[in-house]
Amino acid sequence: MITNKVKRFGSALLGAALIAGCSGEKPEASAPKGGDAPVPAITTTEPKVQPGAIGKYGGTLHMPAYEDPKTLNPALVTDSTSGRFVAYTFEGLVEEHPFTFQVEPALAASWSVSEDKKTYTFKLRKGLQWSDGHPLTADDVVFTFNDVIANLKIPTDTRDVIEVDGQLPTVKKLDELSVAISTPKPFVPFLRIIGGVPILPKHALAATLTETDKSGSPVFNQTWAMDADITKIVSSGPWVYDSYQASQRMVFKRNPNYWRVNEQNQPLPYFDRLDVAFLKNVDTALLKFQAGETDAQWLRGKDYPLMKPLEQKQNFTIVNGGPDWRLSYFELNINDRKNAQGKHYVDSAKSAWLRDVRFRRALAYALDREGIKKLVLRNMGVEQNSPIFQKSPYFSPDANVLYPYDLAKASALLTEAGFKKGPDGLLRDAKSNPVKLELIMETGSPEGDQEANIWKTDLKKLGIDLKLSPMTFNSKLDRLQNTRDWEITMGAFGANVDPFSASNLWKSSGHAHSFNHDPKAKTAHTAWEGRIDEILADASTNFDEERRKALYAEFQKILTEESVLIYRPVFLYTVAVRNTLGNVQPSPYSSLGSSWNSWELYRK
Repeated sequence: MITNKVKRFGSALLGAALIAGCSGEKPEASAPKGGDAPVPAITTTEPKVQPGAIGKYGGTLHMPAYEDPKTLNPALVTDSTSGRFVAYTFEGLVEEHPFTFQVEPALAASWSVSEDKKTYTFKLRKGLQWSDGHPLTADDVVFTFNDVIANLKIPTDTRDVIEVDGQLPTVKKLDELSVAISTPKPFVPFLRIIGGVPILPKHALAATLTETDKSGSPVFNQTWAMDADITKIVSSGPWVYDSYQASQRMVFKRNPNYWRVNEQNQPLPYFDRLDVAFLKNVDTALLKFQAGETDAQWLRGKDYPLMKPLEQKQNFTIVNGGPDWRLSYFELNINDRKNAQGKHYVDSAKSAWLRDVRFRRALAYALDREGIKKLVLRNMGVEQNSPIFQKSPYFSPDANVLYPYDLAKASALLTEAGFKKGPDGLLRDAKSNPVKLELIMETGSPEGDQEANIWKTDLKKLGIDLKLSPMTFNSKLDRLQNTRDWEITMGAFGANVDPFSASNLWKSSGHAHSFNHDPKAKTAHTAWEGRIDEILADASTNFDEERRKALYAEFQKILTEESVLIYRPVFLYTVAVRNTLGNVQPSPYSSLGSSWNSWELYRK
């Protein structure tokens, strides 16, 4: 197993600063050890050498998935599933080491930082090519930032996380392989966020920005959708799209122009193909894994005791990668505004409840996290009570406001807020309105259903009637971001070492700031949201680490006190992996899990 693990863009972006570089002469191809397949040709003149074991060429890597992606356009990704597929095909200037969290070269071979720390100059690798053979140059980097991300007609979440002091970075071409990216102020998470943005091919996409559809929107916004000819999507990553059968499978083939090589200067990936099967649910995926049809399978808590005795007989190994890096939560909508027709997004009575912090804290005390860990995660999970992941250096145990399961405290807070139980057992507010709420959630997750039902049962003890409304992801997303007519939802958000990576969730102007979303707002709608905006702005431009830790401790305290997100336990990333795979090391810190380093996986 190897340890040079990278985090790919997806539910979170890229890691900590490191001034580094990589260079090399044009390598000569040699015969692969232990394999009969021919060695692919090498086109990159300045490749990146990967230190894993030398593998065999040929064959197909089989991986499971549970739903189809929504788009294959990196700039338009808003969900983790689409992010996973895009991560197989697109790269950023830099990437993050998932153990040290240091930034390492990717498409950029090296970089330097100006004395005032406001400008980063990147040198691209020599000889980089897109999968169609077109040169990958500084023009593509400028196009990505200036023509796509800065284009207000393109609905990309990337703008939220790369703005500094309300301004996007300026990107200038210095020569064919050099770009300078500048921010108005020093930006501490520059490399892990801006450096990790996937670079897009100008030659393939430029025309889609000038062409418009019937509504006047750039054709780019429909480009590389799921009804597109995916074989025409050009790639900078290890894989190129080969075929797609909706609800069945996505097949990739090796990118012939990929820029990584092994220590013998042989090009990567080793596998000819990557086959991702859509298996609908984990139960089906487990059966497929046991039948030998996939090479790795994530295990739920209840699966572990069933699969552990089968390791030797079925020739696989179970690996515990540690706590998952996502924040899992119930989210409460505190939006009290009206839509264009003058109707409140949330019923005014319910909005009043949700905007009362005592009511929100009561809901937090009513969540039985230990019960969820035991009954749902089967003791294969850990408690998460913070907007900052506990492995982050910015997590502060002293700043955390905890809400242990306590129905008596919850009831006392509700009484304090003016609620009383009626003769029918339902809780009622001061105007005698019965407390009924709706939880919108995605279909297809039995574990999510269990967690929601555990909470629903305890809320009923308090007299609160919680209606569970399962729906498709797209329907849920429409209600969160467009109609905004929701009360509670169930979700997860990618965490990162630096809390600023989730700024599009926490900033009052953020596209993912669903709990009080107002795309037209110039300022925050509450004082505490305004303070969070100030903290994020200060922490992102202040290089004093002690100051940053103090700011993020305040950030943590405010958000746990306000309880707009009620955190659920996170699972331990436990995965069964075929012993026939070489160079495999599953990572909870990557959207790709067991295949984060798919370029150097091989069949033994």
